[in-house]
Amino acid sequence: MPATMNSAGCMPQTTAIGHGFPSSCQRRMIRLPCLPFDVMTEATLTPLPDDPATLLLALDGYEPAGDVGAPGLPARIVMVALPPTGEVSVRAIASETSSREGVLIAPVPDMVREGERLSPLYQRSEAAYARPAPPVPEHARLLGVGWLRNQRVARIQVLPAEYDAAGRLLGEPVEVILGPKTGLPIPAHAEIAFEGFVHPDDLLDEGPLGEWTGYYAGGKKREPAIRIETFWHRDDPVLLGAVPGMPPNDDTFYRGTYRCGAVWNQLEAAGIPEVKGVWSHEAGGSRLWLTVAIKQMYGGHSKQAGLIASQCHAGAYANRWVVVVDDDIDPANMNEVIWAMCTRFDPREGMEVLRGCWSTALDPMAYSPDDPRNARVVIDACRPWSRRDTFPIEARSSKELDELIRAKFGKDLPKGF
Repeated sequence: MPATMNSAGCMPQTTAIGHGFPSSCQRRMIRLPCLPFDVMTEATLTPLPDDPATLLLALDGYEPAGDVGAPGLPARIVMVALPPTGEVSVRAIASETSSREGVLIAPVPDMVREGERLSPLYQRSEAAYARPAPPVPEHARLLGVGWLRNQRVARIQVLPAEYDAAGRLLGEPVEVILGPKTGLPIPAHAEIAFEGFVHPDDLLDEGPLGEWTGYYAGGKKREPAIRIETFWHRDDPVLLGAVPGMPPNDDTFYRGTYRCGAVWNQLEAAGIPEVKGVWSHEAGGSRLWLTVAIKQMYGGHSKQAGLIASQCHAGAYANRWVVVVDDDIDPANMNEVIWAMCTRFDPREGMEVLRGCWSTALDPMAYSPDDPRNARVVIDACRPWSRRDTFPIEARSSKELDELIRAKFGKDLPKGF
């Protein structure tokens, strides 16, 4: 059984090319275009004939194109008017046509009170895992019930089909088969697939494990076991392995590309203008180091960008360094980034140390296993705003000339020149 390791261990540029995007723009891997869909115009509640206490929520305009994996409606939240009393739960059901999906709103199942906790009743039997026929992926989720202008309402998240994201990347539906034990959809062209069940209190010792930080972490813990029921593989299957360890590694190469786009999007959503590039360096596990390039528009712009990058959701987790540079610096070129830090960073004004930030027990510099916070540094390596018109002129060739030199002598130049 041959195994191909480090399959994602390539330069981000080739990762982008492999997904059909220009090598110079990893951000587009995050900003996928939304495919067309009909606008949802109406949501209606109708009592079921055989169970008037159960209400059927019909969502018009949901066009999943009939096939699993076909482009469909993105996840969205709808507000539905409810009767003034009664418990509420939501589950997806099969509908009569391919252009409609149904959601059942029904009383929650009986619960057993343990102290002040509500816990479901578990049953270890085949009946406990029985699925309705035909099997339907989750299309809706109850987010909460409240009141709006004297009307009781439910907030319901409508979800796309399970393989919609892969279908968008491939440009075609994902072919699936249904697992004989669970009825769950499984990619038909997978190399290896298995089905199994996780039972309450069925735990195994696990860890410590090699992690993306380059260290063994997590300790030994009791984790849920998966009891395998079915197992398939192709003749001579190829196993694609992701080996955690000292970066750069498989994990950091793919994680860095999408983290860059996510941080970029959230910077703009927070109102930061003229963001020109974001890079999450592999040496930091694509988490611990962020470089943000901006075109300075006003005093404090660079400090604002750095602080938000260090605390926005995509950038805050397990971060250690955020470096903000001018737009003439390629954030993915560490030689240029370090040069900017050496020549444009003033330690008196350009450094902020943030304490008590969001991290993980996997971080070797977290406060403690029981307090997985950390401290981090935000570096302003941009030209000082007050000296923007008098700062020394750079002594280097233009980008246009650099491109001409690479085109003519690229095969003879050092890698990465």
